[in-house]
Amino acid sequence: MELAFSYDARPLDKSYINNKDSHDLSFANDFIEKQEVQQLSFQQLLLSYDQKEIKSLWGISYLISSDTHHLVILLDNGMYKCSCMSLINRGTVCRHYFCVMLQTSQAQFHIGFLNPRWFVETSPDLR
Repeated sequence: MELAFSYDARPLDKSYINNKDSHDLSFANDFIEKQEVQQLSFQQLLLSYDQKEIKSLWGISYLISSDTHHLVILLDNGMYKCSCMSLINRGTVCRHYFCVMLQTSQAQFHIGFLNPRWFVETSPDLR
């Protein structure tokens, strides 16, 4: 969560979806988060959803940069998708989503975001 303060989130207009030039932005040239190896390009992420399912789009950049480094899509069903794919790859809510949560009430934490492997299971009574 504390890393969310290292980023800036700004809303993107839905016309961004239909703007083919913006899809070519992919990731900024100075992208330095080497630990985030598996990522989706913005175009892949946008094309994976029907425009009607998308509540809002957010561009995430570092505080020291104006380039967009990640794209967060808020969906109508309360879920989100981020180009870093942390929720899918690691089962953890990413810092980019926390950054969006700090900016808008449309983004809310839900226990369903957590992968069940992170829950402590009670062992059955083996008497």
